[in-house]
Amino acid sequence: MAENPRIALVTFYDAVSLGVRSLHAVLTQAGYPTDLIFFRDHLNSERPLPSEAEYRLLLQTLEERQPLLVGLSLRSFGFPIAARITKEVKERLAALVVWGGVHPTLAPEDCAAVADAVCVGEGEGAMLELAEALRDGRDFSGIRNLWSRQGDQIIRNPLRPLQQDLDALPFPVLGDEGKFLIEDDQLLRCDPYLGPRNAGEYYLSASRGCPYRCDYCCNSAFHRIYQGAGPYVRKRSPEHVLLELERAKRELKLHYVGFMDEVFSLDKSWTLSICQGYRDRIGLPFKCEVHPQTLDEELVAGMKAAGLTYAVVGVQSGSERTRRELYHRMMSNAEILEAARLLHHYQVIPYFDFILDNPYETAQDLAESLNLVCRFPRPYNLEILSLTFFPSTEITRRALADGVISPDQVEGQAQKTLTSLWYSLPRAYNPLHALHAVLFVLSLIKLDWKIPQLGYVTSRFQTSRHLLPTGLLRFFSRRELFQRKPGLLYLPVKYSVIAGDRLLSPLRRLRKILGRLRSQRAV
Repeated sequence: MAENPRIALVTFYDAVSLGVRSLHAVLTQAGYPTDLIFFRDHLNSERPLPSEAEYRLLLQTLEERQPLLVGLSLRSFGFPIAARITKEVKERLAALVVWGGVHPTLAPEDCAAVADAVCVGEGEGAMLELAEALRDGRDFSGIRNLWSRQGDQIIRNPLRPLQQDLDALPFPVLGDEGKFLIEDDQLLRCDPYLGPRNAGEYYLSASRGCPYRCDYCCNSAFHRIYQGAGPYVRKRSPEHVLLELERAKRELKLHYVGFMDEVFSLDKSWTLSICQGYRDRIGLPFKCEVHPQTLDEELVAGMKAAGLTYAVVGVQSGSERTRRELYHRMMSNAEILEAARLLHHYQVIPYFDFILDNPYETAQDLAESLNLVCRFPRPYNLEILSLTFFPSTEITRRALADGVISPDQVEGQAQKTLTSLWYSLPRAYNPLHALHAVLFVLSLIKLDWKIPQLGYVTSRFQTSRHLLPTGLLRFFSRRELFQRKPGLLYLPVKYSVIAGDRLLSPLRRLRKILGRLRSQRAV
């Protein structure tokens, strides 16, 4: 039998990369020497694009490793980056370059014009078949989920059924061997978060797929693409999830776990089964993403008892019209507030997701969003995102048809995610949208009197206090001066928070000294 070819998988701006880690584990288990290269480990709007030095380090690493198959995993913003890397790889190596991930699944035609082949959808089965074909010198043009080019012709193969038995997939490979991080003009031969640099956090997903079809989200397109390929939402068995976590806890110095499921609270009995085992066998604090309509008293109590400290809650807008007509999110403000009440009652800190910069939202919609934020029990955190038009999503189709955006504003042609995924005041859609973003931020200003610290994000439920009354936020929203020039409101407050926190820094140092003295006395 021919020797197994070396494979290199490259992922952009994502140290977690659960999908690529699964693919890496499948190929490694099958005996293929597979390198995993993290090309930048996180999004950084101050330094969004890779430097020339980082491109050189990537190409030098690939030349050193000499793979016969290079897989690039990309989201839509990574299209120009992947195109440049592909061109340079083809000039230097005799390697087949395959693109996979979110963007190749959403826009395979565009990607197939650049890459040798494109993996549409989940890649474990297709990439394993491709590796076997390369090893045996066989034609790979008929592999399902794979589009390939033969001259000027693109061969478009159908999708295979979705992987239903998630327990059959191996756990991610722990450790540093065959893993590389390129960041800040340096090459580190390590795993960004599973090796010795591990900060003590471990991320996993207990399921795949999202049951919802929100019009701004890639999942609305994935439901169409995967139609007829089997149930889209699939869950691992609780025991399989717990075995992975036990292994990670045994081999890594963990202090926190993050469940990356689209909706961890989707199936109450399944979630509670995981939580019961987690409490007894893992015993670490964790965070997850939930949907307001899935929460009830029993579920939140069970998650809290297991160690839930943070919950990301998708709200997106406080306007029921926006959620219903623009986002296809059929829930009421009453349901959102009930979810917020439950989390507050059990002292789980929520991160409420909001999307701003929506050109379809009116002044009334924005006012309703602010009103909802003002009704949340305190403390809370907000994740304030800027609406991004991803390929093939329903809201992108609508905006293109209405002439609200042009094709070059669709991610892939645009790279908004690199610079403005989170809300940016200078890039606001208009001053009124900017004002409401400012008011959202001002609502977050908190004093944690125990640390002590002045800032916007809280990690402590009992000792954090929001400083600005909700009545004052509503007052600011009605002032015409701030509606025209929101920066006049934001900048003085921003620098006051910075100055105030600096004044507290001697108290923080004193607290640390006293803490060390108490520890020494205890010894």
